[in-house]
Amino acid sequence: MTKNDALKKFYTNNNIDPKTVHTRDRIADLPVKLDNWLFNIDPADQTTFLEAFSRYTYLTQKECQERFGILVDI
Repeated sequence: MTKNDALKKFYTNNNIDPKTVHTRDRIADLPVKLDNWLFNIDPADQTTFLEAFSRYTYLTQKECQERFGILVDI
């Protein structure tokens, strides 16, 4: 899996249109962050990392707080 494939799957799985991401959003510079992460990962493990990244569920701060609130209420 390439970096671009992983980014595309990440955006698709999280219903994110990269063209509408605001520059202040935490994921605005995600391609650059991904490059930095890959730089620190052994090349033999990069495909595994990209596969895991592509399946990551991104939550906004509001979504995290809502889910935490549900857990606290249980």
